Order: sequence, then structure tokens, then C-alpha cells
Amino acid sequence: MIYIDCEFDEHNGPLLSLGLAGAVHAYIVTGHKAKQPWVIDNVEPYILEEPPYVPFYETEDVGKVLRKLVPDGATIIADSPVDIYRFCREFNTDNNEWISTDHSCLTFKVLNTEYLSLGIKHHAYWDAYSLWYSSQLNYLGQPYPKSRCRGVFHAFNY
Repeated sequence: MIYIDCEFDEHNGPLLSLGLAGAVHAYIVTGHKAKQPWVIDNVEPYILEEPPYVPFYETEDVGKVLRKLVPDGATIIADSPVDIYRFCREFNTDNNEWISTDHSCLTFKVLNTEYLSLGIKHHAYWDAYSLWYSSQLNYLGQPYPKSRCRGVFHAFNY
């Protein structure tokens, strides 16, 4: 399972960063600059903070990186449908063009959950890591996360 989080400038603004934790750990920064004041104040100051021992990618070709990192058959988990949408949009994009992938199946889960906040808040990697870590505590019988599954869907490549 791969837990993800995305940071972006406003709801329809450009992707700023994407973090992956769990079966794959990585932090991807796009280089786009925020325009929205809240994002400038709460996301941009920390966006280039590289998590220790985590592969760091600075690229606008996020899809190429994701297609190399995410194995076929992976389950992608986020705490927001918007993060799943952003992931899928990047995953199937190459040089600003839609492409198909060689992945035969990906499964997506969206959890409506509270989770421990570890590391830097509003940092895509640390938020993905926090979601992953909290799910491990839940697996071990600890109190986090209190989650309800919002939805599960499968994407198949025919």
C-alpha cells in the first residue's frame, strides 16, 4: 500500500508537490510557484525541505517518476479524493499529454480519517508519512486513525 498526499495552489491550481509513503517512499516537487496567499504562507516555506533518507525528485514530469516508482497492482491511499485525482492526472501525463500506462491494475482508497501529524504540516511527504504511520498504529490496535472508508475503486488498463 502506498499512502499519498499532494500540495497544490488553490483547488484548481498547479500541483506543487506529491509525497508517497509505505511500500514506496518518495518526495516530488514540481517547481511551480504558489499565488494563493495561504499556500504562500503555509506550504511554500517548507516545500524544499527534503525528508531524510527519502528519494527526492525535483521535476515537472511527475508522471514519469510515478510510473517508475509505483508497481503494477499497487493500492494507493489518500485522505482526500482530490489527492487521488491529482495523482491520476499526473500518472497518465507525459510532456503535458495524456498517455496510457503499462500498469494493468491500480486500486485507490480514500480514507476519511484523523491521523497523527508527524514532521512538517502541509508538506506532502510528511502528511503521506503521517497517514501511513497512523494506519500502522491502527493495525497494531492503537487509537489512530479513526477512519471510515470514503470509497474504493479500481482502475484497469485494457
